[in-house]
Amino acid sequence: MACKPSLNRILDTSSYKCVCQDGFYEGQNGQCVTCPNACASCTNSTYCRTCVAGATRVGNTCSCPTGTFFTEQPTRYCKGCQDSCVLCNTNGACLQCLPNYQLTLDGKCICGPGKFTTSTGECTTCASP
Repeated sequence: MACKPSLNRILDTSSYKCVCQDGFYEGQNGQCVTCPNACASCTNSTYCRTCVAGATRVGNTCSCPTGTFFTEQPTRYCKGCQDSCVLCNTNGACLQCLPNYQLTLDGKCICGPGKFTTSTGECTTCASP
């Protein structure tokens, strides 16, 4: 027996039935539906059985901690925000930068005019001549 990977199904060797693969659950219409963000496996849209790498359980759901965001590329996991970013959105664009950094309109953190980034990644004011 073979299952169609394009339908997000795999063969359960104990029951010899095609079941939804991890990251999916069987919806009401029998199709495999993607689990909520940060869930590695789930039973429905509101109950996560396990969380993706880096996520923490909050009640019946999973969430990525501050300083990370959920991504499915290349696999489902919580990915760290860009350097110098404290808080980012689900696309990885920064919403809040470390102290002394400026947030650009396109969601990046830069060390602003009259400042430089030290070897330890801190943004500090240039010394006066």
